[in-house]
Amino acid sequence: MKLQADEMISRPTQITTLNLIIFSGSILAISLFELNANSWNFTYGKDLTSQQFAMLSVAVLVYLLSSHIVHWRSDYISFTRWFKTNQTVIGTMGSGSSFNTQEPVLKGIERRLIWLNEKSNQLQTELKK
Repeated sequence: MKLQADEMISRPTQITTLNLIIFSGSILAISLFELNANSWNFTYGKDLTSQQFAMLSVAVLVYLLSSHIVHWRSDYISFTRWFKTNQTVIGTMGSGSSFNTQEPVLKGIERRLIWLNEKSNQLQTELKK
């Protein structure tokens, strides 16, 4: 998800959200429709009883939840600390082409033209040397 072209929610957070929703929905459906009454037969002839299934599902759910919390927290920290503003400092090379959202459009164009004029004058004086 993006806000003003800055990534707010990373792909790993989206994936952990989807995994958490699907897994918890599956567990909810299994418990609502009582699909856990029989033992679960997996490969190689090993059966999983309903109690073992419940313990395993809780362990997986805790793992998915902790993974989601870690990813969400890292997204929150990166967004609040790294993307405080999308403005550049006026008077630097980067400000020659970047827009300041707090500045009126005509003022920004005037500032850019003044900056270009100063840079062209500096270039002319260096070329005359």
